[in-house]
Amino acid sequence: MHRRLAIALLGLLGWAFSAAAEAGLRCDGRLVQLGDRQYDVLSLCGEPDYQTPLYASAHPYLLVPQVEEWQYNFGPHRFIRILRFQDGRLTQIRTGGYGYHAPARERCPPQTLRRGLSVIELLGRCGEPDHRELRSEQYLFDHRRHPPISVAVPVEDWYYEFGPGQFYRVVRLVDGQVVAVDTGRRR
Repeated sequence: MHRRLAIALLGLLGWAFSAAAEAGLRCDGRLVQLGDRQYDVLSLCGEPDYQTPLYASAHPYLLVPQVEEWQYNFGPHRFIRILRFQDGRLTQIRTGGYGYHAPARERCPPQTLRRGLSVIELLGRCGEPDHRELRSEQYLFDHRRHPPISVAVPVEDWYYEFGPGQFYRVVRLVDGQVVAVDTGRRR
């Protein structure tokens, strides 16, 4: 009986520490917390390694939250941190994979390109794309007090070449994440 209680307490303690880790971030020993302004985060952590605008209002009379995501690469021995801001305030802190020293110099193998990678993980593994295309797609934003409205969401397509005789890949990014990888023509 005591053993089960000890295991349950250890599990609860681990959950509490992981929840606390997600609620804050340390930049050079200084704490960034949910609710902080973008300016405060900039002054504590510096410029993010990558910024992604997620969506903005497409309706002139309704206020849709302005949402932006910042990604910080703290090096190969620490995790990438992904911060989401809504209307200029920090609303979410997530943890990505391990960071990296510098963007990749050599082209990654095509199988490295997969769904779920963050933009900064993609850059760290595969480097800059050979070509980028930016467009917006319309999605319905369901506001509680009003009928749904159309919201423009930025979508990026990144093109990676793998040499003569190889198929190129098109990596689709939405909300700072890889959502699809398509195969193009053979070069």
